[in-house]
Amino acid sequence: MVTQPPAPEGLTVTEIAAKYGRSRGVVNNTWVLSEEWKASVRRLTPPGVKPVRYDAQDVDALVRTWMWFPPETTDIPADRPLTMKQVAAYTGLDYSVVRTDASRGVLKGHAQDDADGRPTWTRAQVDRLYTGRRIRARKPKK
Repeated sequence: MVTQPPAPEGLTVTEIAAKYGRSRGVVNNTWVLSEEWKASVRRLTPPGVKPVRYDAQDVDALVRTWMWFPPETTDIPADRPLTMKQVAAYTGLDYSVVRTDASRGVLKGHAQDDADGRPTWTRAQVDRLYTGRRIRARKPKK
């Protein structure tokens, strides 16, 4: 009986694309070629070996600087209503960004108004609406 060697650790470009909800082309042609990627994500397979695998923790750390994902642990219950200021504190986004998102309809379907008449969203809604949102600033044009 022939046994298969264990699969190498790490993630392929296809797995990274699926995990972060981006196309394989974006990951392969934009992310992997960026200077940030080259400086901070360790390649686990030697040159010439296909498929190329990257360290999953390095990838996650870098992608979380580019895109927003819910914290892995939080004390905020999923059904707790959050005001815009609380949404900003929870997500780490500037309050002005959250306010703009609310006025432009990015924060859709607020759960209810609080006692002061301010719109609120549940933490679960915020997680759903902001997951995968691009948060890194665009590079200035030359």
